Amino acid sequence: MIKNIFISFWNTCTKIINFKSRANRKEYTYYLIVQIIFNICLYPIHTLYVLKIHLFILYFFLLVQMIFVLITLSLIIRRLHDIDVSGWWYLFYISISTMIYLYFVGKDDGFSLRTTIIGYSTFIFMEVFLIFFKGTEGPNKYGDPPEY
Repeated sequence: MIKNIFISFWNTCTKIINFKSRANRKEYTYYLIVQIIFNICLYPIHTLYVLKIHLFILYFFLLVQMIFVLITLSLIIRRLHDIDVSGWWYLFYISISTMIYLYFVGKDDGFSLRTTIIGYSTFIFMEVFLIFFKGTEGPNKYGDPPEY
């Protein structure tokens, strides 16, 4: 099981600039599991910023996070393609979520518990949707279904 998770994660990472195919729920879930584990392991490095660690480590951490953002963007678009939805809908979702979040930041005169909950809940909604919504059976306009 663990081996399958890391193989799926590696396969997802190799598709960093693939925005045209499809990704199933298993690939998406496995990627999230490994990304969460990796971020938990890197969190101490991030918190050491307060202790003035070497800038090289911080730049490395930033580079790894930027790579994760690209991989995640590609995966989310491919996951939306599996549901037979255009990847451009993700841009719409991000725009609406950001506007809602910024509205509550302005209304609360800064960050509060309510804005934090609203901010996280909009992104958790998308994650849950992508994990549990089943893709289309057989080929769709974005290609054949993923093999694993």
